[in-house]
Amino acid sequence: MDNIFTNIFEFVVNKTHNVYHKALFFLSAIIILVVLDNTLNFTSSYNNIRRYEQMQAINSIISDTTLSNSDRKILKQNRSNILIHKTWKDKTYQFFNSIDFNFSKQNNEVTPSNNVPIGDPTHPEVKPAEKEKIANDQRNYWVHFVTSSWTIVLCMIFLPFIPFFAKKADIKGAILGIPIFELFFYILAWSFAKVLSFIPIILNNVNYNYALNFAIHTAIIFVLGYITNKNQKRRKS
Repeated sequence: MDNIFTNIFEFVVNKTHNVYHKALFFLSAIIILVVLDNTLNFTSSYNNIRRYEQMQAINSIISDTTLSNSDRKILKQNRSNILIHKTWKDKTYQFFNSIDFNFSKQNNEVTPSNNVPIGDPTHPEVKPAEKEKIANDQRNYWVHFVTSSWTIVLCMIFLPFIPFFAKKADIKGAILGIPIFELFFYILAWSFAKVLSFIPIILNNVNYNYALNFAIHTAIIFVLGYITNKNQKRRKS
């Protein structure tokens, strides 16, 4: 463990490493720590322990018979606030977990249920044709995501292989930059998918939307590449 911290310290203070490599190192370290924390639940466990300790302390105070009703009511409200409080991490995870790209679904759409008893008048049976229509009215998360940003997805897939083709002096920088660029590409791809999800379902068939997503994204990348290439030619001339 001491050797790890020594190597990190030497990397930071060593003037032979440029600022770019050091910045990539720290950003990569932050991303790795966030992933580990989300996987092993270090902060969640600590927050829960602290939350339960605070609730126990409030319960012991509430049991005091000398408290007035108004004070007891305030303490109970504080206990409820502690119980339902969510950290920024919880809110972020809940936000990304709730994304389904089905913003154009009708509010009165009927969804099939495996637990509906046959013949229940309050839950009419969904016919096969209606089930097929419902399936065609709902976007598949990953198909929509890929068709909305297929070039970015390809970049995310091939990015980890870049260090194998980089020069020996640039391998370390390429490896350190992978988590940063992967995160950047994911946010960019998600933004494309988010915007295109607001297009209503075409003729009640999401396949038309997938094709339109692919065409729009391809056109945008082509236009951006054309503009970039044109600007580079102007600078050279």
